[in-house]
Amino acid sequence: LCLISVRTSKGELPTQSVLTKTMGRLADCISSSIRGSDVFAKYSVCQYVLCLHNTNHETGKMVLQRIEHNFKHKNTNKDIVLELQFKKAGEDEDENYEI
Repeated sequence: LCLISVRTSKGELPTQSVLTKTMGRLADCISSSIRGSDVFAKYSVCQYVLCLHNTNHETGKMVLQRIEHNFKHKNTNKDIVLELQFKKAGEDEDENYEI
C-alpha cells in the first residue's frame, strides 16, 4: 500500500485552487506510472492511496520514483511537495519518502 500526500514546502495544506490542479496532475502521474493490476483512489482532499499488487519494497520504491519523476515534469508549482509512504501489507514498518 502507498499513501501519497500533497503539502506545501512549509508542510501546510495548499489553497483549494492549487490543490485541485495539483491533485489532477498527480492523478495523471499515478495513472501513467502503475501497472494495470494496480489500483488507486482519492483518499482525502490531499491524498491518494495506491494498492500495488504483488509488490515488495524494492519494486514499490521504483513505482514511487516513477511517480516522482512524472510529477516533477508536470508540476509547475515548485512550492508543492509530495509525501510518500509505502507499507507492504502485513508488515509493521513504513518506508517514507519525501519529494
